[in-house]
Amino acid sequence: MEKLPQTQSAQKRRALLEDALLELMRSKGYAQTTVTDICRAADIPRRTFYHYFDCKEAVLRAVVENMLSECFMGVMPEFNQGFDAMRESLIRNFRYWQGPAREKLDLLLDNGLSGEMMQCAFHWMESQHISLPRRPDVSEKEQEILTLVGTSGFFTLLMYWRRNDYRETPEKMAEFAIRALSEPLFPH
Repeated sequence: MEKLPQTQSAQKRRALLEDALLELMRSKGYAQTTVTDICRAADIPRRTFYHYFDCKEAVLRAVVENMLSECFMGVMPEFNQGFDAMRESLIRNFRYWQGPAREKLDLLLDNGLSGEMMQCAFHWMESQHISLPRRPDVSEKEQEILTLVGTSGFFTLLMYWRRNDYRETPEKMAEFAIRALSEPLFPH
C-alpha cells in the first residue's frame, strides 16, 4: 500500500527514493536493484523507506503514476468533446512521451517493464476514476473492458513508437490512436 507524504520534507524524501530507483535502473537494472540499494543511493535509512513505500515495486508504481499524472493532466475530459478535441489531447500526450518523459519511458522499456507500466496505468486510471468516453449502448462491465483495451492499446502504440525511434510525429501517432478508437478492427 502506498503512503502519501503529508509534508514538503516527506515529499522530498519520497522523490529522492524515486530518483534513486531510476538511477539504479540505469546503472544496474531494475531486476538487480534492491530496497537496500535504493536506500543507499537516496541516503535514506531503510526504516524510513517503509514510511513511504512497502516495497521496490511500490516505488516503480509511484514513478509511473507520476508520469501518467503529468501526461494526462486535463486530457481525459477533452475525450468527451469529440474527435477534434481528442486529437489535440493525444498530440499533447504524445509530445509529452517524446519530450519530458522520453528518458524515463526508454528506461522503463529497456528494463522490460512494459507490463508493469500497463498495470500501473490500469490502477492509476481506476484510482482517478478515469475511463474512455461513455458509450450509451454498453453495460458498466463492457465499459470497463473497453477502457482496459483502449489503455493497453495506447501503451502498445507508445511502445511501437519507441521501438521505431519516435520517427512518426506526435500528430501522426494521434491519428493512429484516433483511427484505432473510432474504426472497427474487423469490418463486417
